[in-house]
Amino acid sequence: MMKTILFEQASNTYYQLSSSGMSKFDDEVEPGERNLLIIDSACSIVSVDMPLKQEKQIIKALPFALEEAIGSELEETHISFLAKKDSKAYSMVVAKQVMNNLFEDNRNAAVFYLPTLLPCKDGSLTIAVINEVACIKASEVEAYSVPLVLLEKALTAQLHGSKIETIELYIAQTSAAKDNNLLKAQLDSFGVEIIEGQLNTLLAAFAPPPIKSKNLLGGEYKRIKQSNKFKATKFRPVMYASVALLILALSIISIQTTQLSGQAAAVKLASVEFYKKLFPGERVRPRLMKKQFNDLINENNGNHANDTGFTTLLASTAGEVRSLKSISFESIKFNQKNGVLEASLICKTVNQLDQLKNALAKKGLSVDIASANQSGNSVKGVIKVSSNG
Repeated sequence: MMKTILFEQASNTYYQLSSSGMSKFDDEVEPGERNLLIIDSACSIVSVDMPLKQEKQIIKALPFALEEAIGSELEETHISFLAKKDSKAYSMVVAKQVMNNLFEDNRNAAVFYLPTLLPCKDGSLTIAVINEVACIKASEVEAYSVPLVLLEKALTAQLHGSKIETIELYIAQTSAAKDNNLLKAQLDSFGVEIIEGQLNTLLAAFAPPPIKSKNLLGGEYKRIKQSNKFKATKFRPVMYASVALLILALSIISIQTTQLSGQAAAVKLASVEFYKKLFPGERVRPRLMKKQFNDLINENNGNHANDTGFTTLLASTAGEVRSLKSISFESIKFNQKNGVLEASLICKTVNQLDQLKNALAKKGLSVDIASANQSGNSVKGVIKVSSNG
């Protein structure tokens, strides 16, 4: 069975959890594949408003939506989409410097954020105290870690106005029993029922292969597993060797041909493939598709200001909507034939739509307010955004 190792990034400390408690160990002498669970705030979950519904489009738009929320440079941050709930998209974010170190260690078959794996029930809050870190989970998309000394403040904010009736508590630390009793007394002061769980229950939540979408080793950090399922027979080794040599030779020829075509051809092919994924129901012809995506593929000789693509228009519009704060998306449509992004918005006044229009116009975009209707205390409007060229 694959081992499960707990990792505290802040102190670069590794722990192993068992039914009897928790123990440190020297990571340098631990062989074999393992699942690694980050316990501290090296990882965090961030939510943003997201009107898009298809997961592939959400993943494409996430970097633009998260740019201000994460408080760090995008190129220095690894983003892993977690889930979409109601109108919000939830993602796990980790510094790439941390991910690079974890990825380079080939023993890490998968990396997870421990709070996301905790068991959780409706009307209940789960807390796992691991050494001096408190891991907290309120729902499938609301989980976080805080230093143990800040647990009381975190719970004050978490429980305020909530319907939580019980706290399921797991304690796995090396402190004295009186410290654990003090912790329980602090939790009792919140007026909710405290149920102390057994470590075996916690271990059971980590033991099976955890949910794939929660594995941080995705995207550029995805592990490529090699299969060893071939069964040897009298002639199969020779056949496999011949096929392998043939595939290798063809791969070398293919790679050389691709390199001669240049990076521009690779970017062009990737753009065409993305078009097919973005609009799977669209019946297209190669020549027509080339014309529709001419600006994206050839980048107008490097003039990005004229790029009429979905991603560019969405990034510009979302950035201005975010800066105005009192405007929110209701839905988004993209007409690939005309290169027009149609956004349904909710705001307080028609004047705010005019402010958004003027802000986008300053970016060199063409904006039309297609409709603006009063609905109770708010205004529902539709704007159409396209390139000026």
